[in-house]
Amino acid sequence: MERGDQPKRTRNENIFNCLYKNPEATFKLICFPWMGGGSTHFAKWGQDTHDLLEVHSLRLPGRESRVEEPLENDISQLVDQVVCALQPVIQDKPFAFFGPSMGSHIAFRTALDLKENNQPEPLHLFLSSVTPVHSKAWHRIPK
Repeated sequence: MERGDQPKRTRNENIFNCLYKNPEATFKLICFPWMGGGSTHFAKWGQDTHDLLEVHSLRLPGRESRVEEPLENDISQLVDQVVCALQPVIQDKPFAFFGPSMGSHIAFRTALDLKENNQPEPLHLFLSSVTPVHSKAWHRIPK
């Protein structure tokens, strides 16, 4: 299929990838990729998960179907985009966030933004490959 023949995606579908939609799911896992990672790695998890789970994964600007968009170098602007695109995804079911490495920073900031703006919040926030913000080591990391 040529690029021009591909079906048009909505703005939200372009930002979040869900390869295995599951209307019967009772819970959603929203994944945030690591630096240089793409959404497909996590979106494929939906194939191997329990029927009660639906997996969505963030497509970052400059990658995959968003390759023509400029890379975002301001995490606050990126979080604003993510929060806006998340709204239709998170309104109907409980959800959790998972982010490794750079994805953990985006997931954390997104969860914080949702909380500060009285939006639905993740029931769980799973972060890996990152120094916790409450750690004394966090303050020794060069800026």
